[in-house]
Order: sequence, then C-alpha cells, then structure tokens
Amino acid sequence: MRSGLCAASRAAFDELRAGHSSWRELTAGLTEELYLQQEARHRELLLDDAATRYLRFVNGQPGLASRLTQALIASSIGVTPVTLSRIRARLISVNDGATARSQHRGHDDHARCGP
Repeated sequence: MRSGLCAASRAAFDELRAGHSSWRELTAGLTEELYLQQEARHRELLLDDAATRYLRFVNGQPGLASRLTQALIASSIGVTPVTLSRIRARLISVNDGATARSQHRGHDDHARCGP
C-alpha cells in the first residue's frame, strides 16, 4: 500500500474545508477524538496513582514499553525516572512476595500485582 503526505497552508486548508463537507466532517471527527483522548489522559493523571498508570501503560502497550527507555516511560506516566525506579522495585518486591507465599502454601499460581 502506498501512502503520501500532503502539506498545505492554513488558509488553503480552511478553503478546502469550506468547500467540501467531507473535509469538515473529517476534521470535526478527528478533533472530537483527540479531545476525548486528551480528557482521558488528564483524568488518568489526576485520579490514578503512579503505579496504576505504570501498570496500565506496560499492560496496554507491552511492545512499546519494551522499546522505550525508563526515562521516556516515566515522562509518559507523569513521574520522574527515580520515582519510576521505586515503583518498579516495589512491584517486583510485591510479586516476589506473592510468589513466595503461594509456593509456601503449595500453590504454583505465580500471582501478579495488577489493576
């Protein structure tokens, strides 16, 4: 599949939108979608704790999370790299403790910490 990139001045784009209802509908739909994504992002930053945001990011985008540096992941979830390191250490500690407790009970369910 071939793709291309078109560039236009703001005035030319506004003229295109004014002359074609399909362009108005497309830009309205894209604007609404971006607004909803931004609103969800702000809600997440305000209401969720950092560990929840980290787990959501890693579980929701495992391929991306494995390719990014910890500094970029920290920035994405709204914490410093030092804070992210502490979160990761705490989650590893919780998971190791859960696994040890389950093995002590005779289970092998490898419990994981998550949302």
